[in-house]
Amino acid sequence: MRDTMQLMARTHRSDARGFTLVELLVSLLIFTVIATMTHFAFDATDRGVRSIERQLDDLLAMQRMMQTITNDLAQLQPRPVREPVGSSFRPALLADSRNDYFVELTRGGYANPLGVPRATAQRVGYRFEDGDIIRAQWPVLDNLLATEPAEIVLLEDLEAIDVRFLDETGNWLNQWPGGTAGVGAAPPIAIEVTIEHPQWGQILRLVEIGG
Repeated sequence: MRDTMQLMARTHRSDARGFTLVELLVSLLIFTVIATMTHFAFDATDRGVRSIERQLDDLLAMQRMMQTITNDLAQLQPRPVREPVGSSFRPALLADSRNDYFVELTRGGYANPLGVPRATAQRVGYRFEDGDIIRAQWPVLDNLLATEPAEIVLLEDLEAIDVRFLDETGNWLNQWPGGTAGVGAAPPIAIEVTIEHPQWGQILRLVEIGG
């Protein structure tokens, strides 16, 4: 009987002794490894999500830029504008390497929700500077030297942009008006806009010009 009671006491003391230092250290090491792996997993997921969000923002910005320039070109109006100096006129559509803007045009569809006394056409231009595509719009059609356009950056970090014009003979031209055509030249049949994007490569948009 006494032996049985001593055995039970030893068993009780063995069960109540708790963890040894080695067991605690091993448990702590396992917990640290799991926590570190979890941290790196969450960090990689977070970086992946941020990268996707940046790519999506870039894609949406590119789509907005292409839609804006497409809308402007599609609403080309045959309305020349007076040069800021002198009595000569600038063509309704102008694409000349000597100009500050790689394309400049008169567009219609200029919304006027407040009924302000002004023209329903608008003069806009696009320039390419340090990888950025910048859209300019003038407050009036016939500008003076002191007339400053309002400008906005539509897209950043592009490699290149190219614009070509399809004339009525079926030839693609790199500037407009082409050849000996003057201010009153007929509009092109279509305009091709090509951009070189560092991530998506070459993107082309063909805009048909109405009569």
